[in-house]
Amino acid sequence: MKDPQPRPRKPAGPGRRADEADSQIDDEIAQTRARLEQLLGRGPAEATRESEKIDFRARRFRPKQELAEPGAEAPDPGQREIAPPPPRESIPPEFQSAPAAQSGDAEPKAAPYWSDPEGESRPAWDGRNELRRIPAGLWVFFIVAALGAGVGFGYLLRGAPAVLPADAVAQAPVRTPTPTPRAAASMTPSAPGRGTVVQLERLARDFATAAGMQKFNEAVAAESEGKLDVAIRLLKEAAEMKPRPPGTALRLGFVSARKGDLASATEYLKQAVSSGEGAAAAAMQLALMHADIKSWEAVEEWMQVAIALEPLRARHYLYWGDFARRQGYPGQALLRYQLAQKREVDPAEFSLLRVRIAVTEIERGNAAEIERFLQEASDEQRKVPDWSMMMAAVELQRGAAEKAAAHLRVAREGYPLPLAALHARDVFFIEYHARPVVGSILRDMAAGTPKEGTR
Repeated sequence: MKDPQPRPRKPAGPGRRADEADSQIDDEIAQTRARLEQLLGRGPAEATRESEKIDFRARRFRPKQELAEPGAEAPDPGQREIAPPPPRESIPPEFQSAPAAQSGDAEPKAAPYWSDPEGESRPAWDGRNELRRIPAGLWVFFIVAALGAGVGFGYLLRGAPAVLPADAVAQAPVRTPTPTPRAAASMTPSAPGRGTVVQLERLARDFATAAGMQKFNEAVAAESEGKLDVAIRLLKEAAEMKPRPPGTALRLGFVSARKGDLASATEYLKQAVSSGEGAAAAAMQLALMHADIKSWEAVEEWMQVAIALEPLRARHYLYWGDFARRQGYPGQALLRYQLAQKREVDPAEFSLLRVRIAVTEIERGNAAEIERFLQEASDEQRKVPDWSMMMAAVELQRGAAEKAAAHLRVAREGYPLPLAALHARDVFFIEYHARPVVGSILRDMAAGTPKEGTR
């Protein structure tokens, strides 16, 4: 095994060590001197001159007075100057190329403009800028010539375009598109309703001159006159005719609900949702009917159906927030009102949203902030009936019935009758229907009776 820390050898004797060291150093000096003489190309006599020996250790920093010739006037010792570099040694012959060694100082031959005087010593990548020496006009000529050649070859390969006679367009036969009959399209989306899957279908038929459509119009006229039994009978007769008028089940549901027959109304509305004839309106009406009997689980199911059918309708989210308020969740109702603001909102729905959001904030205990916001409104904003309705809610919350009644009168005069009825049927205002001062105004608004000025 090799010793990781070898022991030092035993030194030789003093005499032997000195002789061997001197002889070895002398041999190295002689070899180095011979090599230098060979490289410098000097003879033995020239190499022995001490005046031409080069001190490589101080060749650039020897003072000028040390380099002066003997007998010359010595410079001032206080001024030390750096000597200029010695003349450059010539390249040894063995390192010179053959053409350079033969030609000597002969002038180089004339080279073309695209080459380099150095010839083969120039790197290959130095020619990367040679294209820049081509004139710009020559480049333009090359490009135009290439384009012309491409167009010519294309013309030869493809041939000349066909030229039509002048009267070809006038002689072309005119074809009238013939309508192709299409089958009824079926819609695949479905929505859950009370544990069932509702399949939606939309039929494309023409009912403009059908006898069933005439019966349907007569039923609508009877409903507007208050003859609900006649309207129901006409609608049932129209439903049995072929082709069957669209929306018959939906209208039967609305008329039955208005008459008070909730069981029949529920069945008709479910048929409307299944057939796809006003499915979203039917689901919304079912949600309202279940909200009247406080069946909140069914309300949520039918609301999900209505929102799935019309996700961009703001009115669905508006009533959805009303249902949350009726259950006692004003925070959730406020969130649903904010979702309604991001949908397609018409002016009437926007008015409902503004008033309902303010009333919800009052129910949450922020009546002071709502009052301060309303007090900072401009004169133009105060002319809008929404401002009077919100101020009436603030005054009712504070217990000032007289001031609330004054604001309610102004709001009723500014609102259309259906919109005033919707505001008066709000959960917040229903609580004040029995009050002696504001109760009569709210009841008139909710019933949709004519205004004072129109009687």
